Amino acid sequence: GDLDVLRTALEDAEAAGVPEEDLELARRTLAEEEMKASALLTLKRATSTAGGNTLKDMMQDLDKTNLNDTAPGLSDTVPSEPRPPPCDPTSDTRVNEKAEFVWKKSQLEDDMTDEALLRALKVRLKKLHVTAADALAQCMRCPEVSRLQEGGGANGPPLPRVDANVLKAFAEQLQYGVSDERAARFLKASDAAAGGPGEPEMHVPDFLALFGSGSSTNVGASTNTA
Repeated sequence: GDLDVLRTALEDAEAAGVPEEDLELARRTLAEEEMKASALLTLKRATSTAGGNTLKDMMQDLDKTNLNDTAPGLSDTVPSEPRPPPCDPTSDTRVNEKAEFVWKKSQLEDDMTDEALLRALKVRLKKLHVTAADALAQCMRCPEVSRLQEGGGANGPPLPRVDANVLKAFAEQLQYGVSDERAARFLKASDAAAGGPGEPEMHVPDFLALFGSGSSTNVGASTNTA
């Protein structure tokens, strides 16, 4: 019947290498259908000698029952977003080579506000005529990041998150030092402001949005030279 069709489709999907999050959703659907079929069979057996509308009434009650109440474990199997592995950030980039000719390395103080820290990074990106997306792509060793400013890269594999190490490398290539504690605090506040849970890491698009949709054009930088 329908359950056999579902099982066959799931087996075919597993063999075809369908993403795990999609398989998990299919497994949940199959488990719910199997539980409902089992419950219906039990009711039929229990009421096989009953008369009147007893079976009909019990089946209607079953249809109204929330399966999550009888099998709470199923409600906990909602597919979660796959978390990509962290990248190996570097400050040894073309941006760094350009910045070394302009500034000496200095430390951003821990008591600097988030707004002041972000403004300092924007100013240096502007002076170097480099977009935030290009600078982030270089320090993350992830060329896909630079395509986000043109609206590309959305259909590719999940991008690594911008964590404290990435933020430090991003700033260091602009000749700014940032402490671990300060980087984490900036990311927590920025992630919360972007609607996240306030973790010390951000999705790449959310981080780039701080600079204006993936580029430094909001502070007057050219997007044609890097």
